[in-house]
Amino acid sequence: MKLTRRNKQIFSSYAFLSVPIIWWGMFFLVPFFMALFFSFTNLKISMDAITKTGFFQYKSVLTDADFWSAMRTTVIWTVAMMIGNNLFGVLMAILLVRLSKGRRIFLALLFWPTLVSAVVGSEITKTVFSADATGLVNMLIGLFGAKPVAWFEREGYALFSLMVMPFLFGFSIKMIIYYTSVMSIPSSYFEAARLETGSYSKIVRHITLPLIKNAFVLNILLSLIDGLKVLGPMQLITKGANGTQSSILYIYDYAFGTSSNMGKAAAAAFIVFAFILLASVGQLLISGKGSETYE
Repeated sequence: MKLTRRNKQIFSSYAFLSVPIIWWGMFFLVPFFMALFFSFTNLKISMDAITKTGFFQYKSVLTDADFWSAMRTTVIWTVAMMIGNNLFGVLMAILLVRLSKGRRIFLALLFWPTLVSAVVGSEITKTVFSADATGLVNMLIGLFGAKPVAWFEREGYALFSLMVMPFLFGFSIKMIIYYTSVMSIPSSYFEAARLETGSYSKIVRHITLPLIKNAFVLNILLSLIDGLKVLGPMQLITKGANGTQSSILYIYDYAFGTSSNMGKAAAAAFIVFAFILLASVGQLLISGKGSETYE
């Protein structure tokens, strides 16, 4: 049977689509349902050692004080990053739009922190908040006569020390989204606004910010997801000590730590997944209302 040109195009389309679909199925769907199955078992290392099934792992996680402590730490981190990254992101985007020269250079410089890996960022944080008198922060407070502080060894300061660098410099991706959103606003809107008022702050408040609401919704959602799955700083710097264990580090420790309880780690992962899903849907329902375009 000879294939028509239309049938060949359809066949080619399905052939190209099959590659990512098979890849997605192998590396997402299969692991997802395997992990879901393991969350109902007492899996340790080998599947041959499974002797019990049920909801006992979920009960163990939900009644574990360490899990809720990790969730509390994760929520604090998420809220802080959501505020800092979006505040600095939209501020930098608005300032960049106002530049008449050198905009691309400043865009590149402000985007640069995104290229820094988690390992390098953690090493920088360790140096800045070093417990020695030569640490940058200790040197600064030393100018006021204060003694050096062991920032990562005190529960009241450890989480704060981890959050400072990402809070101040983690806005790059958010800034790009805000910048492109502001640049897509028709210039006629600003021209009309300038005829009404000469105050740039009023133009930002009444024109720019309302028209980039969709960018706010997207960035808040991204901040929410990124915050709830944070792992790097806690794992690389404090190992989860002194009130810095995140929910993902909790899962990692149970999966690959000394206890090696894969079943409990899988159950905790699905509970965190449920939190992320509910929080994301809730955020979209709340902040997504009234989102509109101006096309």
